[in-house]
Amino acid sequence: MVADPQWVAYLADNKGKFVAQVNQTIRPAPFWPVPDQYRNGPANFIDLRIYTAKSGHLADYFKLYEAEGMKVQLGHIGHCIGYFQSGDVGPQHQIVHMWGYSDLNDRMKRRAGMAADPAWQAYIKKMTPLLATMEVKLVRPLPFSLIK
Repeated sequence: MVADPQWVAYLADNKGKFVAQVNQTIRPAPFWPVPDQYRNGPANFIDLRIYTAKSGHLADYFKLYEAEGMKVQLGHIGHCIGYFQSGDVGPQHQIVHMWGYSDLNDRMKRRAGMAADPAWQAYIKKMTPLLATMEVKLVRPLPFSLIK
């Protein structure tokens, strides 16, 4: 990439414009893919979640999620665009997952239903001690995106 003239020009044009840059590789979660019926659906709004597990607890998170959280979450939310874990480049111990919604009201309704579910509440009590941080971002796919 360093020898690519377009890359060299890009770097020269943007020198001093970036305050910070983070690169990261991610790979599919151990249980991916989820069943087909949960991978299709509307994605006008995407709930992008990045959780950082406490050191040494990433495997514990996935084991607990697969055993107790996944069925409940898929049942309420439905459209799982992707579920990943950090690779060997960039921030470590991370869980990255994306959920599709038709609109913000759809998101609020589905998440409220899940939050009220006793099985989800029991799962959350076990899951949150495994995490150091949680980030939630709402994003919209651009017109050329394969995610619709």
